[in-house]
Amino acid sequence: APLAGILCERKSIKRTLLITQSSLCFFTAAIAALSYFPEHLNYWSIFGIVLCIGVVNGFDIISRSFLLSHINHQKDLGSTIALNSLLQNMARIVGPLCAGIVIKF
Repeated sequence: APLAGILCERKSIKRTLLITQSSLCFFTAAIAALSYFPEHLNYWSIFGIVLCIGVVNGFDIISRSFLLSHINHQKDLGSTIALNSLLQNMARIVGPLCAGIVIKF
């Protein structure tokens, strides 16, 4: 997280978010590709990809918070960060719920 803060202060936030989102898309596609080729699927490949996703998520979350602090007024910053956290946590709850419903039917 400290490295992500330094990166956001010194580099373009737009570029940082573009790189993190592209990386997350790439790693997700890599997991999807591994699921189609089970002969190449092993614990270490999944562990490595999930580790990379976690590292990139660390940069992504800090970059989004940094972007929010630049977009909004100082008096609304607390509400904005709370709303952003609420949306992220709701996505973590609703996403697997929807996936479970789709798998069931």
